[in-house]
Amino acid sequence: MTKTEIIKNHCKQLNLTALSNDCESIIYEAEKNKITYLEFFNDILDIEIKHRMEKDLDKRVKQARLPLCYNLDMFDFSLENGIGKQQLKQLSICQEITCTIFGMIV
Repeated sequence: MTKTEIIKNHCKQLNLTALSNDCESIIYEAEKNKITYLEFFNDILDIEIKHRMEKDLDKRVKQARLPLCYNLDMFDFSLENGIGKQQLKQLSICQEITCTIFGMIV
C-alpha cells in the first residue's frame, strides 16, 4: 500500500471526502509549486471547507424542493396578493433593464 493510498484511507475514515477524492492532484500541485507546510495545510483545509459548504448548499436546495425553473409565466394570479398581472409585468421589465445596465457597468 502506497503512502497516497494510506492518506486516502485516513481521509475516508475522517470523512474528508474532498481530500480523499482529490488527494493525488492536491499533492501534485503542492510539489509542483513547492509550497510550505503551512500553505499546504491551509490549502487542504480550504478545499475541504469549500466542498462541505457546496455539499451543504446542495442539500438545502434539495430539501427546499424548489421547482427546477420558476418564472412569472407560472405565477398564480388568482390569488389575492395586491398585485395585478400588468403591474407584475412592468416590474419584471424594470428588473431586466436594471440587470442589463448593471451588467454593462460591471
